[in-house]
Amino acid sequence: MPTHKTSKESSKTTAYSVESAKKVAVSKEVADTQKAAKKASSNALKISKALELPIQYIEKGKLIEIQEGKGKKTIKTIERINSKISLKKGDKIWLGSKD
Repeated sequence: MPTHKTSKESSKTTAYSVESAKKVAVSKEVADTQKAAKKASSNALKISKALELPIQYIEKGKLIEIQEGKGKKTIKTIERINSKISLKKGDKIWLGSKD
């Protein structure tokens, strides 16, 4: 005996399917972006080493510089600044002039 869904049940299923499909698409997009960032960082490190340029990165709130043959050097300590502005998802920011 076939079972038929009411239109209300069907629309709930469709809405759920669309929502989950959007989540999958967003998570794939994030994963692709992370993969591209890792590849770009790796390429930048290889090029910097080949050209014997110093490499700078942040570790535990400190700006560290590595230079071939000289080792690690702490350049400065970075202080975390708390913003007075709180933003929520969907808030709009005006970047134009105040005039």
